Amino acid sequence: FMGGGEEIEFAINLPTLADGSNDYIMHAGLCDSTTADCNNGLYIEYDRATSTNWRFGAAKGGTRTETSSSTAVATGWHRFRIVVNTNATSVSYYMDGTSLGSAITANIPDTNSNLTQQFLGIRKTAGTTQRVVHIDYYQFR
Repeated sequence: FMGGGEEIEFAINLPTLADGSNDYIMHAGLCDSTTADCNNGLYIEYDRATSTNWRFGAAKGGTRTETSSSTAVATGWHRFRIVVNTNATSVSYYMDGTSLGSAITANIPDTNSNLTQQFLGIRKTAGTTQRVVHIDYYQFR
């Protein structure tokens, strides 16, 4: 859970974007589930069915606050950073050094019942063509 001051940083590459016949959802950051949406976590998400932009979110006890960024998803390498402020009351999200939008102030996992883990995953939701996500590094500090 978040106590304040944590930073998560990672570089990922989506070589192929999802489409209507071969869809997937990608989560990266902190998440407590490898098979479904995060019940507890702080994450960056790509879900074409929801938005063609990057989404960023916080989840606590199964309640989520998710926001679509103004930055459109693109293939290639991107560096993401998730920053929890010092008293864990807000979380800011960045891509390639630029803010993805307003900080999230709700549903930040902050108690022992909101445990989460480092996570990078892709979940296929439609089709049979293989889709992958590449990671160069993942850092939690």
